[in-house]
Amino acid sequence: MISAFDLEKLKELLRDFYRLTRIRVVLFDSERREMLAWPEKRPDFCRIIRSAPAGALACRACDRDACDAALKGREAYIYRCHAGLTETIMPLYVGQVPVGFLLFGHVFAYDGFPAGWETVSRRCAAYGVDMDDLKAACETMPCMDQDYIRSASHILHATASFLLMERMATLRADSAAARLDAWIARHYTEKITAED
Repeated sequence: MISAFDLEKLKELLRDFYRLTRIRVVLFDSERREMLAWPEKRPDFCRIIRSAPAGALACRACDRDACDAALKGREAYIYRCHAGLTETIMPLYVGQVPVGFLLFGHVFAYDGFPAGWETVSRRCAAYGVDMDDLKAACETMPCMDQDYIRSASHILHATASFLLMERMATLRADSAAARLDAWIARHYTEKITAED
């Protein structure tokens, strides 16, 4: 890992994000490992899915793929996860170096519960989890519309910008990525070759 995080300050920031949006938010490091979340405890829906080996594997793959997609776009990426819920992920950069990701979710974003549950149950049927328990977990989730999700995504972007501005996420000075970023910053106006 090439990044360093001020986890105490970040925990406060994630808690504030949750208070405003009522959506769980997670910090991943640059290796796509979960470092911090608020609330710390996963929602019942996620715990049920992750209790099945195939569901846990699908969650990890979905998180990894979302991180990759966010890196390509260098901005907040809103998507529907493998289980049918909506999430947003935002890459964190120090200079040109990705140091982590902020993710919020899982949000039940459908026009109504019956249509949403039909999609979720179809996507999760192969995991072998108790579908009655999963349905009960879905019923406790607030149903949020696309405008709310876009607004929460904007707040996530502002949160990411603030945590970088306040240096809650930094590069270790001795890392190769930090040295390369500093060198490029000093020489970006020059003609730089691959040899350089």
